[in-house]
Amino acid sequence: MMSYPKDDRPCTSCGVGDHHDWMVLCDKCNDCYHRICAEVSGGSKVHGGPWFCKKCKGELTLQGPPDIMQDWPFIDHMWTGYLPKDPAEVDRIKSLALHYRTAD
Repeated sequence: MMSYPKDDRPCTSCGVGDHHDWMVLCDKCNDCYHRICAEVSGGSKVHGGPWFCKKCKGELTLQGPPDIMQDWPFIDHMWTGYLPKDPAEVDRIKSLALHYRTAD
């Protein structure tokens, strides 16, 4: 589930420390972002599930996620239906989705 800050940290992107009710935390590094800043920052899609900032999204893409809950393209698809433009990545995500939807 999406994490929300419990302190008065400023937004990592814009540096403003207000509107904490509109902030989200990166599920990997815990950096704090306003939702609008998160949506334009290059991170993963903002939805009710795990969210990853641009830096962590890049690290997870290069190194591979340590577990399925950090596979941001898969998580984005499961929460929003979004699919990337790369056909090979679409096939990978659909295969994972089919596996997890039919697993007991």
